[in-house]
Amino acid sequence: MSMSCGEYLIEAVEAAGITHAFGIPGVHNLALYRGVAASSLTHVTPRHEQGAAFMADGFARLTGRAALVLPITGAGVLNAATAIAQAYSDSVAMLVVATNNPLSTQDRGYGELHETRDQSMAMRGILDDVYIVRTAGDLPDILRSALGRLRRGRPRPVYIELPIDIAEMLLDARVEDALPADIGSGIDLAGITRLRERLNHAERPLLLLGGGAAGASEGIRALAQDMGALVVTSIAGKGIVADDAPCSLGARMGEPAAQALMEQCDFALAIGTELANPDRWCALPDFASRFARIDIDAAQLDRGPRAAIAIQGDAQASVDALRDGLIARGGPAWFGDLAPIRQPEFDTWQAKSPPIVSALADLRAALPDDAVVVSDMTQIAYAGGSIFPARRPQGWLHPTGYGTLGYGMPAALGAQLGAPDTMVVGLAGDYGFGFSGPELATAAANRIGLTTIIWNNRRLGQIQDDMDDSGIPRVAVQVAPPDFDLFARAHGATYTNTGSSNRSMISVMEEARDSGVPALIEVSEP
Repeated sequence: MSMSCGEYLIEAVEAAGITHAFGIPGVHNLALYRGVAASSLTHVTPRHEQGAAFMADGFARLTGRAALVLPITGAGVLNAATAIAQAYSDSVAMLVVATNNPLSTQDRGYGELHETRDQSMAMRGILDDVYIVRTAGDLPDILRSALGRLRRGRPRPVYIELPIDIAEMLLDARVEDALPADIGSGIDLAGITRLRERLNHAERPLLLLGGGAAGASEGIRALAQDMGALVVTSIAGKGIVADDAPCSLGARMGEPAAQALMEQCDFALAIGTELANPDRWCALPDFASRFARIDIDAAQLDRGPRAAIAIQGDAQASVDALRDGLIARGGPAWFGDLAPIRQPEFDTWQAKSPPIVSALADLRAALPDDAVVVSDMTQIAYAGGSIFPARRPQGWLHPTGYGTLGYGMPAALGAQLGAPDTMVVGLAGDYGFGFSGPELATAAANRIGLTTIIWNNRRLGQIQDDMDDSGIPRVAVQVAPPDFDLFARAHGATYTNTGSSNRSMISVMEEARDSGVPALIEVSEP
């Protein structure tokens, strides 16, 4: 049966298992929205296209499933670009489908509506996988490649550009022709055998975990116990092994005390981590021949420290295979009590900002162990990265690599939508919240009872501290925040200030979740 290319694309996306779409309809993408209207996709309309991609990011990080992002031609694509780049940086999958002006008008300077000199080039500047549909007949093959890319390899955004004249063309093709083949996850058995032998002889093993290992949490926890291994994570790896477990230092790769202990290992295994600068902020120990890594991205195996054993493969399948035949050992752990190693970072933050330490302690006490905190770029999140103990994989979602302000609240909304039975909390600073605060109304419109906590220090706190440390006079960092009570009520949310209310954080969160009315909690620095 013939249908427009726009309808065909949406039907194929749905057949491939995508369940949620985030986007804004406009005059250029009506052919796509005709398909959305006929589908069973859950569609959320944000207040800004950047919010759409942030929501898809949070949804994918927590569920492991890609969502669809539908920005309008030109301005909408560029509005979403920052959030798409954030997802690329942090290895998060999403399918971005954008329309463009008719092929016959592109790059002609006619002044068409939403005209961008080279829209696809803007996406090529931030993504690896960019597909442009130039004829209706190309669409099934392009979809098969794009949807296959979402299923395989390192998770990252995939972009499809559909000119509006082609979006409206009729296509007579089977939806099955657009679906990728199912493939198993390959295991490097020879590499696993060599790695198992090294680990069986290691007396002081170390596990370095990143976000790519989140899906293997159960096996990794057992692996750490079997090996008697010390665990250190990136920010994205927080909670794969509980940050406050007896074997875990959490996300403390860059702390001097943790570095000193890591250097004592006789074999280190990195799983699903770039070991990038924002993960550590200092040089790694020289592991030399004591280092191995497992990563789904073949290119990553040759970056950073040279690995004596490098295994390309899915983390879960590789860890399961590795544990088969691994010698479990008893006796005391080689690293001893980790409390003295953890303490210096608490002491540093306690000296720098006791209210931040207190607020994070209150938040941890209020939340169940399976809760998820989605943080923005804010000083309280930088502290929480190391001193807030996450106890589940993907329990602390943070825009680490690209570092975009405005991430926290919309990404938390997407995460909550993907996992409605999970307690999800957004955490933002007073300034960063302003980048995406209107998405509070999106939560209200969709009856998503999300709680967002705003850390209000009435300034760009981290930058002010950096200026002070560098001897730079304070300039442009003291920005008056809005009245968050009025803001919350104007956007359909409730408001609580912890300094003037006897209500506990958890009671506010539970009421929001039960009522479907989002909540804003303001925590103010004295």
